[in-house]
Amino acid sequence: MKEKVVLKLGGSLIKQGPELLLSLKNWVKDRKIQLLVVPGGGPFANQIRDMEETTGFDDDTAHWLAILSMEQYGIYLREKTKIETTATLSSFEGVRILLPYRFLTDNDDLPHSWGVTSDTIGAKFAQMSGANYIKVTDVDGILQEGNLLREITASDIIKMGQSCVDTCLPNYLIKHEMNCTIVNGNYFSRITETIMGNRDTGTYIRGKF
Repeated sequence: MKEKVVLKLGGSLIKQGPELLLSLKNWVKDRKIQLLVVPGGGPFANQIRDMEETTGFDDDTAHWLAILSMEQYGIYLREKTKIETTATLSSFEGVRILLPYRFLTDNDDLPHSWGVTSDTIGAKFAQMSGANYIKVTDVDGILQEGNLLREITASDIIKMGQSCVDTCLPNYLIKHEMNCTIVNGNYFSRITETIMGNRDTGTYIRGKF
């Protein structure tokens, strides 16, 4: 039986993203791991934010345009890596890049606000597929007074008020009794160690008690 992992790849890693995915594709060979990559919005989503400020549109429009920005990142990654994309949660071999728009229009149960980003959307896909969830970004994890927290509860993130995850993710983790690890994608070994179950690679968020 293959281990399922949903890996949210932050837009902050867009420059190194293709090389990172190709390295992961080679790494998962001969391993019983199914790795679904959920692209962030990155610079594509930032354009939507800028447009919203200058032209103005409602939350629903911003929500779907932001999800389409995830599609843009995913298509970019596909072009650079030749890794196949998918629009479903069907089983596969190795690595796939998820294009989320079509799936989410058929499963539209998340709030339409900037509080929901690819962080929470990635958690949704992990929850629906019964996969472990990893957020790969350009920071080491959640900091408190300049110190890296190796472990924190989702409830404590809510109390903090602000962190490197979107505001809806902690509540989603609690509601669905999920956990999540934040890891710095600039260090490939941290990603692979996290996939293999090491909790000391970044910040481990506990939504399940």
